Amino acid sequence: MTDVASGQRRALPASLVRYRRKQWALIAFDDAAMVFARRDAFTPAQLAAIEYRYLVPDDATVGYATPQIRDEARKEIVRARAQFGDIGVVRALEKAAAAD
Repeated sequence: MTDVASGQRRALPASLVRYRRKQWALIAFDDAAMVFARRDAFTPAQLAAIEYRYLVPDDATVGYATPQIRDEARKEIVRARAQFGDIGVVRALEKAAAAD
């Protein structure tokens, strides 16, 4: 991706490029896929109960801008483990969050 203002190039995870979080909500994932829901197809209350707002499963090492965001991501990792079990992507997210 190229920043239009600065011209600086940087790599972003495919899910953040293809599924902009303003239009799409990450609602499920496993080691093979991610499931997104169109925000305009659901009420905010419906998505709030199931959305993973802070996790980026296709790049566990994405990093978090603030300690508050990191803490929210850690809560989502706990929820993902409960929902999806002991899968590789959850283990990678846990490892990255512990190191951050």
